[in-house]
Amino acid sequence: MGGTKSSDGGALSYAELFKKLNPYTPPTDEELAKEKKKQKRDQIFAAIGDGISALSNLFFTTRYAPNMYDGKNSMSERTRVRYDRLMKEREGKEKEYYAGLMKAKIADEEKADRDRKWQRQLGLDNYNRIRNDAKEERDRQMFELNLQLQGNKISASEAEAKRKGIEAKYAEELVKKMEKSGAKAYLV
Repeated sequence: MGGTKSSDGGALSYAELFKKLNPYTPPTDEELAKEKKKQKRDQIFAAIGDGISALSNLFFTTRYAPNMYDGKNSMSERTRVRYDRLMKEREGKEKEYYAGLMKAKIADEEKADRDRKWQRQLGLDNYNRIRNDAKEERDRQMFELNLQLQGNKISASEAEAKRKGIEAKYAEELVKKMEKSGAKAYLV
């Protein structure tokens, strides 16, 4: 995403991007408490309205009017149906929101895992390069030492002493180069 940055200056994570792009936000506990109070209030008003309807129906049936109460079209029933529909819609939106958020978080974890693997591979490559360079230098020095030994320019005991010196120098330089490059973790 070109130019989309998080507050810390890096690129947005999938979870942050999902939250920015998704207009739905789950209701807070305060909003839920307000809605429950409103629902109770609506139920009380509906019950009062049903009571008034029942009283008027009773009054008019005592005056020989037909009974109009059937129990299906009461205000309480309509309020309950409306509230149930709202709750189902909210639950559906919440499920969808949290499912999307979880997928985004999983994608973030997978990206972090790929980044860790990449960084490890870079470290291993750096370690191998440094080790191979040092080994080549050691092998070159050993080759020159063997040429001197074969040409009778030095004795066998001198050659052995120089070999040990070259090996010690190789080990010491390898450690220094590893520490300098930050590849020390791969010396284990």
